[in-house]
Amino acid sequence: MNGQEIYNKNKFAMNREEAVKRSPSEHHNYPDIIDSNDGLIELVELDVAGIPSWNRHNSNLNRKIIVEITSYKGISWDAIHFYGKLIVDGVYQATLSNPEKPKNLSFEQEKTYPLLNYKYEFKIKRHLTKEEIEKDPQRWECYDEGDLTQGYEKLDELIKDVKEIIKLRFTGDWDVYIQYPNGKREKLSL
Repeated sequence: MNGQEIYNKNKFAMNREEAVKRSPSEHHNYPDIIDSNDGLIELVELDVAGIPSWNRHNSNLNRKIIVEITSYKGISWDAIHFYGKLIVDGVYQATLSNPEKPKNLSFEQEKTYPLLNYKYEFKIKRHLTKEEIEKDPQRWECYDEGDLTQGYEKLDELIKDVKEIIKLRFTGDWDVYIQYPNGKREKLSL
């Protein structure tokens, strides 16, 4: 490892702040840490209860995180990247008086209570390297070293980052599965 690689590795070391930065949501501002019990709340003022969406009739199941891996390799001419997204079990919104009756929150209420959503989604990102920019300056014309991008050239690097992000952002009892571009799904051990 040369001096620049060591510098980059330490500069972007995975800690909680880095994990949050590298797993943004497009729709909501979620807390930095999400516990497997988060969202299971009752709000009397809104007549809403968050109940398990993953386990409405069987109390022995854990919440799931699906790591969805996509790629245009083999479809698009010069495609070389893999992309990752976390799809996390949220909660079913029900009325307090009748858990079988759904309760829809307004957009503003969902912004205030983001954990009262049926699912949460997070895109997985990584930092661009100086070498990548130099190798393909036309593609990365408006980017600088260290900027975030979604594309990973190596699947194992994407999976390694996903594992670190999950360990740093999710607490409690979760079952984690990885879904590959070919549709194959398997349990992912952290």
